[in-house]
Amino acid sequence: MKHMRHPIPDWKWACIAASCLFGIAAFVIFVINPGGFEEQVIWGLLLLPGVLPTAFLSDLVYKVAPSGERVIYWLLFVSFNFGWYWAICYSIIKIFRELGWKVGSPEF
Repeated sequence: MKHMRHPIPDWKWACIAASCLFGIAAFVIFVINPGGFEEQVIWGLLLLPGVLPTAFLSDLVYKVAPSGERVIYWLLFVSFNFGWYWAICYSIIKIFRELGWKVGSPEF
């Protein structure tokens, strides 16, 4: 009996890669704390660019509902940054797929 192969869709590969990249970026920013204050801001903007729209939108939420601002901030923070890394990973995967690259072991 031949086993059926269930290939993983590209968006799932992108989710796995984005989770890893987002985790590494968050670890660098929140645990390692590279550089002093000024360097920390630059590292934060480079590794977690979703902090800018997050700060803007959470400020708008604070004007409407101050008690929900903290939850909204972290929800937007994770969503924007994960979405950023997912979009990058997905586009790279699609480019490599167009060039003929395949994931997994070849069938013999």
